[in-house]
Amino acid sequence: FNQLRAFIETELEKVAGEIEQSKSLLLTRLYQIERDFKTGLEQTGNSLAASIGELEDRFDNSLAKSG
Repeated sequence: FNQLRAFIETELEKVAGEIEQSKSLLLTRLYQIERDFKTGLEQTGNSLAASIGELEDRFDNSLAKSG
């Protein structure tokens, strides 16, 4: 009985270690995804702002030519 108990405890400790390692890897990957998402969002915002600026310039030029 003691051998079985020791075996089960050892296996549970292994599983707990594997779970902790998986958790650590998952958190690392989530942080990478979050960083990449924020970078992409910032780039999209910058592109949108540039496009709006171009449209404003075109509109202003169009008004200046017609006025």
